[in-house]
Amino acid sequence: MNCHFRQILFCTTIILMLTMAVQASSAAVTADGPEALWIKEYPAEEIEILSVCESSEGGYYAAGSGPGGRLVMKLDEDGTTLWEKNVRGGNNETGSIKLVMESSAGGLLLFADGENLVKTTGEADFEWEFHQPSGMVYSVEAAPDGSGVLAGTYFQGFLTDVSPDGTEAWNRTFGSPDGGGQYALRSIQNDPGGGFIIAGYINPILMLTDYRGFLMRTDDEGDKIWARQYSGNASGMLVSVACRPEGGYAATRLQTFAGEDNSTLMIPSVIFTDAGGEMSHVVYYDDSVSYLYYITNAGNGGYYMSGLMITESLKDDEYKILRTGSSGKLLWEKTLGDLKLKSFDVTSDGGFIIAASSPGEETSYLIKYAKDNASEQAAGFGMFTAFGAIAGAGICAVLWRRSKYSPDKPE
Repeated sequence: MNCHFRQILFCTTIILMLTMAVQASSAAVTADGPEALWIKEYPAEEIEILSVCESSEGGYYAAGSGPGGRLVMKLDEDGTTLWEKNVRGGNNETGSIKLVMESSAGGLLLFADGENLVKTTGEADFEWEFHQPSGMVYSVEAAPDGSGVLAGTYFQGFLTDVSPDGTEAWNRTFGSPDGGGQYALRSIQNDPGGGFIIAGYINPILMLTDYRGFLMRTDDEGDKIWARQYSGNASGMLVSVACRPEGGYAATRLQTFAGEDNSTLMIPSVIFTDAGGEMSHVVYYDDSVSYLYYITNAGNGGYYMSGLMITESLKDDEYKILRTGSSGKLLWEKTLGDLKLKSFDVTSDGGFIIAASSPGEETSYLIKYAKDNASEQAAGFGMFTAFGAIAGAGICAVLWRRSKYSPDKPE
């Protein structure tokens, strides 16, 4: 073995080691997502936290219930409580707040027990309450004009728009879907093109057919623009939807199939569609979870999903957070152990915050996670790897040429 060959071998080995190290390092960093920056605990006798969101003025809002009933609290960026306040006024002050979000008209929109939408100031001072008179609300969205839109199901699927002054602006019902059955609305989001995108499924009622997932696009006043069903091999229940930055939609889906010994197989997936709702591809996640119930856009591309892994022993069921790239490729998954996930919100610093509870509901938790640097190239053949391979080939080629044309090269 001459010295030039040894140079080539040494160079190649070093490059491969560096490449593998960078790949392994990237995979290790993103294997189970970002670390927690802080964790706050709240005994159940003081507060039960059911929802959390970031404040546009800095810090966070958390909401739920306390000894005095409906409760909202404000926290700074480090999770220190700045104030907490019972929401007085309305029909059920002793109840709880299931959802907190900011309104584009200023202040907060709170969805509370009894199908009630409550509006407060940013300091949680009561302004008005709207009661949904019939049906069950499954999703609430804060519209760009400051109204709150309730999506749910009674005998038919419905949308109710509550104006910024607390009065009903409009109500739409959706009946007689193609193929029969009943629209069950499960998720509503503002659509970047205006109006709303809705995900749900068609309950066959008394017919012996599969549940059929659907996406529906409406205008700003809830009038249907289009609706697309997914049946046959694509049947199942759609339970949450997110708008894709490049256009189109991503929706979590649950399919159930009969397994051995009359067991039921639950197959969770995400369908990806174009702007008209036509399916482009599907990604399955049954190796990670049994059920996916929420999807939202990640700040730097891709999606976060919340799911549950169901085991034979209920006490061992695990809530998980999954992070994917824009194509749906799984980048990391985070297990919350025995904590029950209650709420999830992406934060402006590139991380996210969750609300969770202990198995027996004795304690509520707020957990803030660091910036998520995951990307689709993190654990694969990324830019550094490709550059390293190309550079290595170039260096080795130069050394080979030198060895070939060197004057002292033996005959």
